[in-house]
Amino acid sequence: MAAVGVIVAFGSVIYLASKGIDLWLALLVGTGALGLLSQMESGPLAAAVIDGLFGAATIQLVVAVALISGLGRAMKESGDFDRMVSSLVALIRKPKVLMMLLPAIIGTINVPGGAIMSAPMVEEHGTALNLDRTTLASVNLFFRHIGYFIYPLQTSLIIISELLDIPKHSIILYNAAPALVGAAAAYLFFFGNHNTGSAPQKNPRDIAYQFTEFLLGFSPVMVIIALMLLFDAPFYLAAASGLCLALVRNIQAEHWGAALLSRLQQLFSGWINYELVLAVLSLMVFRAVV
Repeated sequence: MAAVGVIVAFGSVIYLASKGIDLWLALLVGTGALGLLSQMESGPLAAAVIDGLFGAATIQLVVAVALISGLGRAMKESGDFDRMVSSLVALIRKPKVLMMLLPAIIGTINVPGGAIMSAPMVEEHGTALNLDRTTLASVNLFFRHIGYFIYPLQTSLIIISELLDIPKHSIILYNAAPALVGAAAAYLFFFGNHNTGSAPQKNPRDIAYQFTEFLLGFSPVMVIIALMLLFDAPFYLAAASGLCLALVRNIQAEHWGAALLSRLQQLFSGWINYELVLAVLSLMVFRAVV
């Protein structure tokens, strides 16, 4: 009977999510179905639910996901996001490369409407290649998501790593080859027959300046990745460090305190994706009951 409960629970979660039901609610329904059909007694079921809600792993994962979900908006508000994109455009003059990198870079930052944001950029640089609108949309979609297999701050990779207790760098190493092969195949498929000529020469000082600007704009993300992958810091602490940097970036000295307080208020009132937090909580409860 327990096996039937597991099958029905997973099936109900998938079915409800496919019908547009919020994932956290679908997971709770699946958890209830599992508890009933597997004939768990109330004591063990309650213990599993409490462990899923308040276990150390749950708290750390929820904190990390919440902080990462607010990082993109913090970078957008501080101007780092626009700085990063504009410096990349100034640094790289080849349309093919920009059409690959811009969606990928924007995809690493959890900004609402990111796909819509990168679409006009892809279209702008795709005009030089005479690409049709279907191809432009495909380029934006593909290169925005191909990096998710190897990006250590991607929510799905974080959850898989924490749930299965597998180091993130191990998952990244296994996914690196398919991601690179996929990117190369997409490049040949989308751009193989299109030439744009040679890019104009740039002043070395301009290159250094734009590269520095890109690093500064991308610095909150780089802090998280460096702390996590190089120094093996707990992910929630690395995420907190990167978010703190994003919150204090580009604040004018005379309004520092008020601006920081305003950003903190916005972080907790709108920037954090609480539906995602609820989904992670429900997932941990579902996992504990299973």
